[in-house]
Amino acid sequence: MPTDPWQDPEVKQWMRHVRRKLIPKISGSAVTISIVPNGQPDVKYAVELGMCIMLNKPILLFARTDTVIPERLRRVADEIIISDLDPDSRAEQEYVAQRVAEFMEKFGPQDGVS
Repeated sequence: MPTDPWQDPEVKQWMRHVRRKLIPKISGSAVTISIVPNGQPDVKYAVELGMCIMLNKPILLFARTDTVIPERLRRVADEIIISDLDPDSRAEQEYVAQRVAEFMEKFGPQDGVS
């Protein structure tokens, strides 16, 4: 007879953590700025992204040029910056900084309200 995974003590502890820590942190933010993981799906990333969607947060995604961004993830993003984030490239840094500034102007807190 299979057991209910939601009754597992570790799962219950994780759900308490999400309710007590993650939800307040995301609720208290004006926007979501996130780096898209490459490779296998990342459970932590998926939970955090799902919570951002459920809390209706504007989403800015960063992705490296070699990262495959799933089509449905592209749909939920308000903006996507694709860059190799080369720390030695001044032009790349300025490009990313400008895009983030534009995103924050459009979606960030207005008049001190988050």
